[in-house]
Amino acid sequence: MDRYWSEQEVYVAGRSLKAPSDKFILYLKKFKDDELTTGTVERLQNYAQQREALTSVMRSLYLTESYRQIINNQHLMISNFWELFYILHYLTREIELTNNIGYHRTELAAGVYAITEWPYAEFTIIDTELREAVATSSSKKKDAHEASIIIEDRIIYVKLSDGKRYRISRKLRTNLAPHSFIEHVITHQRTRISRQDIKIVVGSSDITELVRSCGFNKSLKAIFFPNTTEQEAYFLPQLKLTNEQIGVLKKHKWNKARKGGTV
Repeated sequence: MDRYWSEQEVYVAGRSLKAPSDKFILYLKKFKDDELTTGTVERLQNYAQQREALTSVMRSLYLTESYRQIINNQHLMISNFWELFYILHYLTREIELTNNIGYHRTELAAGVYAITEWPYAEFTIIDTELREAVATSSSKKKDAHEASIIIEDRIIYVKLSDGKRYRISRKLRTNLAPHSFIEHVITHQRTRISRQDIKIVVGSSDITELVRSCGFNKSLKAIFFPNTTEQEAYFLPQLKLTNEQIGVLKKHKWNKARKGGTV
């Protein structure tokens, strides 16, 4: 059984966006058909699982970017970024990559860059079925509400499209870590931010405590900080909330005595 190529090998083999070698096309086909191994005890997600993760991210970007999108692996958090995009470009012809592909580092502050380089790709979705799948999302459900995290007078709120607001934090002090943290994750939304990078900017690396100190209890953390661990943060400041999730906001300690949200 053939092994996975290294990330750099895959990137170089397909980056010209011209006719790839037969060897590379065969490798992509084997990846798509789940016929590769790491040669270790580690088992990577298969093509179908990673493609579904990509489709989910495409949906989340559709309202702002339509069918021409830029995605990096801080969005996706998958193990085989280049295989996935090259398969959709070369084999299934569901997307068309532009020549804007490569690696980037997140700028943490002026002149200060993250240690990790992330692969990214700009592309156009050209397949009709994929376009329909991306445009059809849970955001069209009747019980979905557009919501955004906002900060006013150093207090964090969830603001809905109808104007209602739900307070979730105390008044943060600008000289303390929680205030710096929430500003940083809002600036670097929908990207994986490592514990080390947070330490550089915020002065604290305890992600769990930083999230809690900003008012995101366990239930709200699951909504706005999905896939956040002790090692990295991932923040969604704009998303669609269901009625059930609105109920979670209403039960927050700052909103229990306020019907319909704060003003």
